[in-house]
Amino acid sequence: MRFDFHVHSIHSDGTLSVRELAALSVEKGIDGFALTDHDTIEGWYQIPVAEKEYGITILPAVEISTEWQNRDVHILGFGIPIHSQSFQKFLKILCDERITRVRKIIQKVNDLGMFLSFEEVKRQSNGSLGRPHVAAAMAEKGYVKDVGEAFAKYLNRGKKCYVPRSHVSPMEAVDEVVQSGGAAVLAHPGIDQAYQVLEDLVDHGLKGIEVYHSSHHPGMETKFIRMAKEFGLFVSAGSDFHRLEDDSHGMLGTKTLDWEHMGSYYRHLIMERKKDMGANV
Repeated sequence: MRFDFHVHSIHSDGTLSVRELAALSVEKGIDGFALTDHDTIEGWYQIPVAEKEYGITILPAVEISTEWQNRDVHILGFGIPIHSQSFQKFLKILCDERITRVRKIIQKVNDLGMFLSFEEVKRQSNGSLGRPHVAAAMAEKGYVKDVGEAFAKYLNRGKKCYVPRSHVSPMEAVDEVVQSGGAAVLAHPGIDQAYQVLEDLVDHGLKGIEVYHSSHHPGMETKFIRMAKEFGLFVSAGSDFHRLEDDSHGMLGTKTLDWEHMGSYYRHLIMERKKDMGANV
């Protein structure tokens, strides 16, 4: 049994529906994945149908995007009850801040003579808005050849159209996940040296670290395994899949954990999910 614990759908910045992700999982020979869209749980409502049709297990999860000391720090949340009102209020704040950020980015793009409307950007999204949707709109109008060029020239940190993320800190994100009854995991700690805030996150209740990620080389994995042992964290693994033919993220199923190595927490979530599936058949 193999699971990919970091996957995105059309409900954030991926290009496949939950059902299409389930079909791709079967094609890639994995038994399930965690749906970890950015700052939204809209895709969770599509999970039961996809599970039933393709006979796999899909864990409802989320990836919370934060910044800390000019670096991106992303927190994965697992085991959060779908009806947690406090967590939904928190996500509403993030959603509103995403819209504000996108509007500011659009203004910067317009100031450079590339005219986009908010509606043109919004049409690129089926859920939470972000830079990828601005990039897609820029490509659609011919201002750049593709999404990658939009980021490289205009939208990455330090470029003319970059706007910082929300003021929510990674510590606050961990607090929200913990208070909602879930487990918080530090996503891709090798990106932007996010691991430098690890000790503070542990103090706030962080439970896991994504050791195996598409952006991590073997040396990083060894380092993060050592950190997991030092701080008593469970190990996670995820492709961070967004779309087919994507050079910036991994293919679904390329970073997984099998049943023996995924640890008791993930095994518990999967077994509970299977029970729910059986009860709903």
